[in-house]
Amino acid sequence: LFWDEPEANINPKYIPVLAELLIMLEKEGVQIFVSTHDYFLSKYIEVKREKDSDVQYISLYKDEKNQVQCEIAKEFELLEHNTIMDTFRRLYRVKKMPNCWKTHALKRVAAHNRRISEIRKY
Repeated sequence: LFWDEPEANINPKYIPVLAELLIMLEKEGVQIFVSTHDYFLSKYIEVKREKDSDVQYISLYKDEKNQVQCEIAKEFELLEHNTIMDTFRRLYRVKKMPNCWKTHALKRVAAHNRRISEIRKY
């Protein structure tokens, strides 16, 4: 199965259902290639997959010589060339924000961490 941006045009509350569907297909032996720029889909898959699953995260990027390179990792955060995580970190970087923005950003990060903890319970 090749699926480009499966989260496109889907209500965000159904991203966990989509992740579960992909994981179920993987358990049944279906080889799946998903292209996504969605942080939450990537994280849901990582958190909900089985420990012995064959899920891999692949990042294609251009090096300093403008050559396409491929990086593969078993965990999403272990990708060194991970534009999704880079963007997520920039969104929640709080050092240079006004205090009212810092408070909001820290609340968002805390809410995100609570969601991830809830996912891990299942």
